[in-house]
Amino acid sequence: MSTTTRHAPGCACFGCISARARSIQRSRRVQGFRGTAAPPRPSREPASLRFTWRPRLKWRETEGRYVLTVAYDDREFAKRNGFRWDPGNKDKAIKGCWYTFDERYALRLIEYADEDTRRHLRPLVVDEDAVQASRATDAEIEVPCPTGLAYMPFQRAGIAYAILKAAGKDYRGILFGDDMGLGKTIQAIGAMNLDGAPFPALVICPASLKINWRRELERWLTHSTLPMIAGDWFPITADVVIINYERLQKHAKAIASKQWRTLIIDEAHYVKSPEAHRSQAVFAIEAERRYFLTGTPIPNRVMEAQAVFGLLAPAVFGDRRKFKARYADAQPHTPRGRAMLAELQERARSVFLVRRRKSEVLTELPPKVRQVIEFSSHGIDALRQEYAMLAAQEERSFALRVAVELAKAGEDGDAYKATVAKLQDAVRVGLSEMSRVRHMTALAKVPMVREHVKAALDQGDKIILFGHHHDVLQAYQDAFPRVSVKLTGEMEMRDRQASVDRFMKDAGCLLFVGSIQAAGVGLTLTSSSHVCFAELDWVPGNMTQAEDRAHRIGQRESVLVQHLVLEGSLDARMARALVAKQEVIDRALDAKDEAEAAELKAAPIVPSLSEQEHATSHVSRTQIAKDAARVTPGMQAAVKQALDMLPASIHRIDRAVADELLRGPMLARRAALGRRIALRYRDELTEELKKELARWPREP
Repeated sequence: MSTTTRHAPGCACFGCISARARSIQRSRRVQGFRGTAAPPRPSREPASLRFTWRPRLKWRETEGRYVLTVAYDDREFAKRNGFRWDPGNKDKAIKGCWYTFDERYALRLIEYADEDTRRHLRPLVVDEDAVQASRATDAEIEVPCPTGLAYMPFQRAGIAYAILKAAGKDYRGILFGDDMGLGKTIQAIGAMNLDGAPFPALVICPASLKINWRRELERWLTHSTLPMIAGDWFPITADVVIINYERLQKHAKAIASKQWRTLIIDEAHYVKSPEAHRSQAVFAIEAERRYFLTGTPIPNRVMEAQAVFGLLAPAVFGDRRKFKARYADAQPHTPRGRAMLAELQERARSVFLVRRRKSEVLTELPPKVRQVIEFSSHGIDALRQEYAMLAAQEERSFALRVAVELAKAGEDGDAYKATVAKLQDAVRVGLSEMSRVRHMTALAKVPMVREHVKAALDQGDKIILFGHHHDVLQAYQDAFPRVSVKLTGEMEMRDRQASVDRFMKDAGCLLFVGSIQAAGVGLTLTSSSHVCFAELDWVPGNMTQAEDRAHRIGQRESVLVQHLVLEGSLDARMARALVAKQEVIDRALDAKDEAEAAELKAAPIVPSLSEQEHATSHVSRTQIAKDAARVTPGMQAAVKQALDMLPASIHRIDRAVADELLRGPMLARRAALGRRIALRYRDELTEELKKELARWPREP
């Protein structure tokens, strides 16, 4: 038999006060914090307003409400500012008062608050300057940057926001929440560059991104150091340590033993649950500067943001119960729900969040942003076989590669085309021989690619995923069966069109899985601006064609192109060479040089064991002809002298080409080719030769 606890009349417990408030609210049809609409804005008080006596605002922590004390004649002032009347009880054991549970109403009257209440409300005040800074797309700030690299204007603005907030007394960290592809990693490293002493630094990221973080740190850090990856052992003496979430508990003692200056948490949505061991391990790490990175700072399930928000601003978002009642339970399709989410973002921007959408910085972005994402290859045996076969292939194609470079300096265009065709055939044969091993490599990285795609889909992106092998493509579709379509060469034309139509028209269809050959030409897939390659083609033109399925008329955003490869694999080498060559092609197209662009698109990407490409790998015969028109007799002599001075330790192909150039007459075209090789190794030359090679006359 159930029993009901009866409270005495006028009970002062929180439940009874709330019950009386709800009763009054229903009787007067007042909509407020507990209602369904956003709180009404009060009318502007007249400047000549006079009170019987000055109102007093006080925070009563035991009751969880703000109490406003005003004279009876000033009761309309309380009503206009959203406060409700609690009549207390008949014998006045509980005195009547004006109150609100909603801090937004209290903030309006903060000038009437006592010191304790002001201290309680101060963290809730929105800093409008900080909100504007969090949306800024440029900033007048000098950020140290490695030679040859540059921050985009909106990246400088993000770094400026981080430094601004780090100087505040309530600073607990920054959340970089820009869209994917806008360079959150670069901004976090830029903030380290601006810090005079950013070490020791700890970077926490998913396992699949450790290699990528190491490369980006090596590329962008201006401080001289060597980032180390934590594996079975923890590199305690390293300035920068990169570790994945799964290894945090194993190395918890080593991490806790060090006083970290900088802590970077990539893919911060991994710590959405405060009860999870992973989240607790991250939140336990103390650091002077903390940078959280995620493309979805406010996810669809708003409650998942509370753990990070509460850590970065405990006075504002630290109470999970209040966060849930105010934001997570708000219905986004209602006026109050939209108002609550807007308030959540404004408050976050005021304290720690910097976020820009692609559409907001579109004018600063190039039409395409290309990235090479490298996954860890630890434990993948197929790479050993791939390495051995690649070494044999490189030996077979070496003479042809040298012949192609020399043909660029020849007068016979047909001979050049014939030599390129021979190299294409050799590469095609070599890759065919390696097809079984490349297939094994593609299957081995399916789990890592799947994780990467899932993270992008969680951010709300539509994605186009290209590959070669049917079983590999099928594995990706099977991983996302409800939100994906597939298009391969074995499908009927009717089914292919159905896949395209669904991807373009259905908002719930988020992933297009297609083969480079069948889906890489003729289609329009502009509902996505994010293209991923799980496998690569060796001809640049084929890859560019596939990219252009998203980069077509109707595309309103910059297209993000990501090559997903294993560290040390053939695809990793090809991807870096491909991206470099595509940048040259893009510059040729921008200069309206269609002939040079077409020549570069047709030239194959030749696999190589060397991490560095030879000096003229991305130089076209068309460009050599242009350079030859500017070569002077003095330049010809300087080039011959410079090539003769170069050591044997330079790139193998450059050394072979230089030797062949020295054996024959140093004609204008040959001098133009040789000059580019000499300039690659200018540190080996005398100052006089450097000056002579740099003395380049204007184009005729």
